[in-house]
Amino acid sequence: MIETETRRKAIFETLRSEIRSGKFVLSEKFPSETALARRFGCSRQTVVHAMMSLEDLGLVRRQRGSGTFLTKKARRFGSSIGLIIPGIGCGEIFPPIFREISRLAQKEGISLLFGGDPSRSAAVRAERTMELARQFIEKGVSGVIFQPMEFFEESERYNQDIVSIFQTAGIPVVLIDCDVVASPNRSTCDVVGINNFDVGRMLARHLLEQGARHIKVLRKPLCATTVMDRILGVQTVLGAPRIEDFTVTAEPTDEQAIARALKGRNGADAFICGNDAVASRLLVTLRMLGKRVPEDLLIAGVDDVEHATLVSPPLTTIHQPCEAIAATAFDRLLARIDAPDLPPRECLLPAPLVVRASTQSILKKRIQ
Repeated sequence: MIETETRRKAIFETLRSEIRSGKFVLSEKFPSETALARRFGCSRQTVVHAMMSLEDLGLVRRQRGSGTFLTKKARRFGSSIGLIIPGIGCGEIFPPIFREISRLAQKEGISLLFGGDPSRSAAVRAERTMELARQFIEKGVSGVIFQPMEFFEESERYNQDIVSIFQTAGIPVVLIDCDVVASPNRSTCDVVGINNFDVGRMLARHLLEQGARHIKVLRKPLCATTVMDRILGVQTVLGAPRIEDFTVTAEPTDEQAIARALKGRNGADAFICGNDAVASRLLVTLRMLGKRVPEDLLIAGVDDVEHATLVSPPLTTIHQPCEAIAATAFDRLLARIDAPDLPPRECLLPAPLVVRASTQSILKKRIQ
């Protein structure tokens, strides 16, 4: 019995290795159980158990009366895909997205080649990302998931160049978080993320309902396209004729800029921040300026990964569905590898508002 089990495992491992190496043709019938029994010098029942293990992995499928065939998963089994996240050290959502894509690739038997650069210099990250793209092409990846670079003047050009060199090599690209062109334009890539225009509207409406009357969006210099889309959403709710009327372009640690935004009759009584990390740093700056949240003004962020619940008061924010973004991007890439001519899709996932103490109704009560 032990010898039979050992034999079954050896046959299973041999066949799995051969599938990985591409020995069998997807469109052709897999060798019969009788033929495999002759090849391995064992009983047909031992082969049946080995085949059942391959079927459990999703590598083969049995068609009654027709035989056994490889699956689409088997065609991808042993292949590799690339994951490029230049901003993995700059945003809370990217590490969980990376972990989930890594888990899914392992489950599918696909090798994952990962690249990200922790350098604080955007220009350095850009050059290293270009080099990484060339390395992925040389290594023969079947497809790439790419988070476009942000926060420097030439980011759009670099992003488009990176997509272009992959497409020229016939390698499909799925983008996460944002497109490589500014909205309302669209590239030819699939894009997976959230509806940032709606996010801006949702946050602005919430703050108005809580009693805020002078909402400001704090954006860092050279802000991301996702933040710009949120600003446009805020603008539709506020009815402001100019973006400059309700935005503050500064680092959250810039005390002078924040102090200016608070002054005057129309001084800010609420801030919408690009993400929770920015909101957390703004909280510190406001304390140094003698301002309390939410007693004096309200703050909301975006992401809801860790920062939102670690600070005091906890942040109202938009929940980024990181695992769903990863799974959708992974599925879209596999679909595009199988069918390269599929039309591009923009997959915008639900991103709910999570209300916490940083926007509780103290301001609302004060004006009533």
